[in-house]
Amino acid sequence: MCAPAVTSHEKLSAQERADLVITDSLFRLSVGIEDAEDLLSDIE
Repeated sequence: MCAPAVTSHEKLSAQERADLVITDSLFRLSVGIEDAEDLLSDIE
């Protein structure tokens, strides 16, 4: 899990992130590389 606003898109201005709908509360979840149970436990 990561928060794009403070990782991959941190160099964008607040307006640029808003235009792309990348909010501070947006989280990206990578699936398919870990066991499903591991992913579920991360979310909980």
